[in-house]
Amino acid sequence: MAPMGLRARLLLFVVLAAVLPLGAFGAAAIDVATDRLQSSLEDQQAAVAMSLALNLDTWLELQLRTLNQQALTFPVARLSPTAVSGFTQMVAGQVPEARVVTIVDGRQISVVPAVVQPGRGSPGTGVGELLSQLPAVPGPDAPAAPPDGPRVGAPYSPLQGAGPAIAVLTPVPGSALGLAVELSLVGAVARLRAQAGDQGEVILLDADGRAFAGDAAALPPAAALEALRGLSGVISVQAPDGARIAALAPVPRTGWTLVLVRSAELVEGAVTDISLRLAWLGGVALACALVVGVWFARQLTVPIDGLRRATQRVAGGGLGAQADPSGPRELVELARTFNEMSAQLEGDAARILGQTRALQDNALRIQQQNEEIESFNRDLQLMVDQRTADLRAAQARLVEAARFAAVGELGAGLAHELNNPLAGLLGMAQVIRAQTPADGPIAPLLRALEEQGRRCAEIVRALQRLSASPDPADGPAARAELVLMDDVLDGVLPLLRPSFSQRRLRLTRGDRAAWCLRVERAALDQALAQLLTALRAAAPPGGEVWVGITAGAAGPQLEMVVEDEQGTALAAQGDDWMAQGMATWAARRALSALGGTLQEPAVGEPARWVLRMPGG
Repeated sequence: MAPMGLRARLLLFVVLAAVLPLGAFGAAAIDVATDRLQSSLEDQQAAVAMSLALNLDTWLELQLRTLNQQALTFPVARLSPTAVSGFTQMVAGQVPEARVVTIVDGRQISVVPAVVQPGRGSPGTGVGELLSQLPAVPGPDAPAAPPDGPRVGAPYSPLQGAGPAIAVLTPVPGSALGLAVELSLVGAVARLRAQAGDQGEVILLDADGRAFAGDAAALPPAAALEALRGLSGVISVQAPDGARIAALAPVPRTGWTLVLVRSAELVEGAVTDISLRLAWLGGVALACALVVGVWFARQLTVPIDGLRRATQRVAGGGLGAQADPSGPRELVELARTFNEMSAQLEGDAARILGQTRALQDNALRIQQQNEEIESFNRDLQLMVDQRTADLRAAQARLVEAARFAAVGELGAGLAHELNNPLAGLLGMAQVIRAQTPADGPIAPLLRALEEQGRRCAEIVRALQRLSASPDPADGPAARAELVLMDDVLDGVLPLLRPSFSQRRLRLTRGDRAAWCLRVERAALDQALAQLLTALRAAAPPGGEVWVGITAGAAGPQLEMVVEDEQGTALAAQGDDWMAQGMATWAARRALSALGGTLQEPAVGEPARWVLRMPGG
């Protein structure tokens, strides 16, 4: 949405300055009038409800006094049944609101035929309903019997006969009898409605909050009635057909509540009338504000529009454009200042243009020089990277060669030092065995000693062979043959299983795979045996070393995994995993001579070694 122009903003400002105070005053006036009318109507409604409740209480008290006076005046306990029937007829005649009249005993059972007014229904139904609604009367021997007098039951609506009613039980002095009367509330409710007139709908609630007279649909919410039960108060209710005012007043000595519900149209009508009057005044004020605002905005916007057009010409490149100095004094001064600035900008623009062209020429030359320097730097960086990579590779080869040479010298020296003692031990063992009977007790020990000595000598010779520099003329390539890797595993693993079993280790292998290599069989057997010997030292007791042929990215490969008792691959732990003494070093050297590589696990990774051979 495009922003508002200055003229529109000035007009809006003038209109708001004129209308907003009037609107605020009108809103405040409406609120005050609404509150006053609401309060007045609520007070009037509460007074009417209280008056109606007192009228109902007065009527009910009059009826009860009449019944009590009749029970006290006539000795009903000493009358004959015929006289008692006449007594009930007299009560029914003197109390117009009495629908059903009878005499009951202490168990509240009718002892004489009941008097049932026409329209009440059958005598049996009327008497049954009356007896079921009678309040309980304690006997004469009750420990805490209340004073004698009429007792009123809860309001109810008979099945036959229009309108609500109450059951009244008046004790007969000197006997367990009682005068039971069903009083109709229809006349009393009609009189209450006539007294209320246009003040609203009259609704009566019993002690439990149930409506027994009037339209229950007009009642306020149950929660509000519960909060004001037994008290007087006024509740405002928002009904679907409009707002209502409900005034509550307690009926004394009954526990009932009279609710007078009236529509709040009087307040709403007054508020509507005030709102219309204020709206008319607001419209007049708005029209006046529009006229004044248009005149005021035009006085300011016409000179400003001239300045704006001159500014646009300057912004479009027309330096030196002049504005018409007219209007209020402040705008005239502004136009003159703008004209001076425009003329100065025109002169400055010419000087800046010449300086800019000189700077552009210098920038072009600097850019060309920078491009040449960047090209030279890229070539130099490539040369440095290549030389660095060559130096690192040469350094790695020198370190590896130095390490192999050191280990080789150590192995050669160790083999040289061990040869003489081993030769002496073998010679002494042979001499002692020659001087000992073949079936002597120490003959087996001497044979075992001689066998172990030869084994040590063979290990020393193997160490000498590994420590010696390989002869290119007699290298592995000259002794290479086509070997099946499964055959290599079949030859090496059975020889190593006894040594693994001594350490409570399992040496297992995976499925067979047809993987052929052209390699020196003996050197490969020796390298594999030395590597598995190193892994045997690294495996925990009860664990397992698994050997199998798997598929790698470059072809088949030999994989070896060290696992614990649960079959979980262990994590590598420093040198204990990475290099197990001479056996690991010898295996690496032998594999290097055969052209193979050994991938070892890093610290913290699963203990997994991968052997890759050329052509695999």
